[in-house]
Amino acid sequence: MLIKEAQNLNFAMPVKLIKDKIGTKRSTAIKESGIEDYERTPEYWFYLGLAYTDNYQYKEAIVPFKQAIKIDPDDAGAHYNLACCYSLLGNVNKALESLGRAIDLGFDDIKHIENDSDLNGLRDEAGYKKLINKLKR
Repeated sequence: MLIKEAQNLNFAMPVKLIKDKIGTKRSTAIKESGIEDYERTPEYWFYLGLAYTDNYQYKEAIVPFKQAIKIDPDDAGAHYNLACCYSLLGNVNKALESLGRAIDLGFDDIKHIENDSDLNGLRDEAGYKKLINKLKR
């Protein structure tokens, strides 16, 4: 019972964040759509992650992006945004791993990747240069 209550508290906080931060109304729309198990949709978790990143809460955004990936492992956008969070937090290895996975899954907007300031912490890394060269081929 205690675990169930703790899970409800952990879940209630992100829902409140979404309601308070309606910059991305998509998560709220998913929640209010009548889908009984909306929390099992990767879109819900993806947009929750975006709500955290919109509030500069990159560490908190990791959990929802990982949950979106757990539900849909081929979600290139979730992998890309996870890479951005890791980069902003200074975790270069995880950022490069997530970016590489995003690229492998089809995230190929090289102009976006090269201009995204979230990835500035990776620019001098050999692994980053290797990923960019892979896209340029």
